[in-house]
Amino acid sequence: MQGDTRRKMKLLGRSGVLGFARTLLSPGSLAVLVYRFGAWGSRKRSILYLPAKIAYFPLFYLVQTFAGISVQAYSRIGKRFVILNQSCVFVVAESIGDDFTVSQGVTVGNVRGKKRLPILGNNVYLEPGCKVLGEVTLGDNVVVRANSLVLKDVPSNSIAVGNPARAMPRPADELTDLPASS
Repeated sequence: MQGDTRRKMKLLGRSGVLGFARTLLSPGSLAVLVYRFGAWGSRKRSILYLPAKIAYFPLFYLVQTFAGISVQAYSRIGKRFVILNQSCVFVVAESIGDDFTVSQGVTVGNVRGKKRLPILGNNVYLEPGCKVLGEVTLGDNVVVRANSLVLKDVPSNSIAVGNPARAMPRPADELTDLPASS
């Protein structure tokens, strides 16, 4: 969680104690915190498993109700996961790599009749309103542009744009750990 908060502070240009508090108390950070707690509770097979699972579900539904963010605990998400905005964020995936950044109105999920959830690589940025659906794989260093619909695999170092999305090579000067500028 510490890496998640530090990365979000860096992305938003915040610093100091006040910046840390504003970042930690934002709805996106609270959703990530609840996700991390749920993932920890479901993976640790100890005496705390049942109490953690019982505590997770009310927290999950509170975040889902008041922030409009649903991140399923059984999704495997790497380090430095950031939700930039609140509202209309739904994430359920097979696995997601490190440095995953999500904006508002994003859906990552399954399509009825498909057997596998999406798999996303490292350093993936999903811009507002985009959808990643079905048995797709997004490579490393991928940006999915606003309101794009991804239904096919996107190779590494690409930009996906359009409805349905088409993969285009990503310029070399954009290959950083930060989301592309809006």
